[in-house]
Amino acid sequence: MKERILKRNQHEFNSSGGFVLYWMTSARRATYNAGLQCAVAAAYKHQKPLVVFEALRSQYEHASARHHTFILQGMKDNRDAFAALGIPYVSFVESEGHSGSGLLSQLCQDACMVVTDWFPCFFIPKMIDAAAKKVECALLAVDSCGWVALNSTERSFPTAHSFRRYLHKNAHRLCANTLSKHAPDEAHAWLRKECASEPAQKISAELNEKLRHFKGVSLELPTEEIVKKTGVPSSPRAVEGCVGGAHEAQKQWRHFLEEGLSRYASERSHPDLSAASGLSPYLHYGHISTHQILNDLWEREGWSPDRMMEPPNGRRAGFWGMSEGAESFFDEVVTWRELGHIFCHYHLENYASFDSLPEWAIRTLDEHSGDEREYTYTCEEFEQAQTHDPIWNAAQRELIETGIIQNYIRMLWGKKILHWSSSPREALKTMLYLNNKYALDGRDPNSYSGIMWVLGRFDRAWGPERPIFGKIRYMTSAQTKRKLKAKQYFERWEAHGQARLL
Repeated sequence: MKERILKRNQHEFNSSGGFVLYWMTSARRATYNAGLQCAVAAAYKHQKPLVVFEALRSQYEHASARHHTFILQGMKDNRDAFAALGIPYVSFVESEGHSGSGLLSQLCQDACMVVTDWFPCFFIPKMIDAAAKKVECALLAVDSCGWVALNSTERSFPTAHSFRRYLHKNAHRLCANTLSKHAPDEAHAWLRKECASEPAQKISAELNEKLRHFKGVSLELPTEEIVKKTGVPSSPRAVEGCVGGAHEAQKQWRHFLEEGLSRYASERSHPDLSAASGLSPYLHYGHISTHQILNDLWEREGWSPDRMMEPPNGRRAGFWGMSEGAESFFDEVVTWRELGHIFCHYHLENYASFDSLPEWAIRTLDEHSGDEREYTYTCEEFEQAQTHDPIWNAAQRELIETGIIQNYIRMLWGKKILHWSSSPREALKTMLYLNNKYALDGRDPNSYSGIMWVLGRFDRAWGPERPIFGKIRYMTSAQTKRKLKAKQYFERWEAHGQARLL
């Protein structure tokens, strides 16, 4: 656990304070949560009550009904989960404007310590460091992002292969440090009793009273009504049939284990075969943990570390000694996902900038920036799916309506934005805007990995050198259509586009 804890200010534990506050910001769940377990351990050690605080701002870039709805559904799950655990849970949903400004400082006036989540992306790091300067007690940010503790690698990795080598060399240590579902039973038993005591209940009531002085929206209202009262844009709208929260994340995960895992290696790239996990939005919003996924996967496989195949050479498949589907899924949920988290962690200031690309990629893209383009589109034309290519338009329509793009087609989506933009830098702006606005897993290290991979990050130089792309890996719509089983996918989204024109 130590390597997951980042101390964000110079204050120490305030033993005269009344409680430990766990400020839930990105690991929005009650299980397999390193930040929560750290807070439980501190409360138990110092014999102090624990209070969980979860908030939702209304003023963040690309705030909308889509993102707000998904988060709020998760907050309602957390309210119920902490009630079952006997731990006080207080929430705040910011109404229009900055109605929550100064709220955390007020809540922490009598706190012994604040424990929060570390997430190396979007506005979260700056928000945490700003809060750390304002509170008068220790503030710890705890990394629950993935299987590998971000600080433990001491560096980022240039390719998936190099990161796989690290995983293989450190596999036994990583397996030994996988998070459990909860903190130790004795700590939870004590905490349930302590939080039910009269002093703890008084603390909870005082915190709720402080919340009433700020203009928040009650979590007890219907979700759609809460969203309206926050004043966030109604577009993009919430995705019909896609529900956020830990409860739905568990359902999605169990369904994938039963129906998709065995087919994952061979069918996940084919839209018509539906073998993808669908977990990306839930991982992004913290509604499910990589640690649970791995524990469940290993249990299903009957796996133990003695099945690993030496030597640790970074190969994609075979090292872990699991089934083909399990190894393929492991490579996606650990290797590729955490490769991006680690990069963002060590490049907090520029992970989304063009200049963060490998030198060879910057050089080849700049050399071909002025190449003649047969088609060029503005960001607005891309957004409205108004290109000449029905395959690309289908991908964009899927993004607008569902908040996702099928995983293989998302790569083509990005490559053609590069192909049809006035410059590589303009292509990057367009990809970031569209993905962050519409994608349920946008504004995430894994999303930035996908976008920047289009431009060469985590990849190598390819030949032959081509106009516009230079040495960047090339993809075409025709090749993609031939390669994939996607007839129904393209028919559905082409028909959807025609329906919008009627």
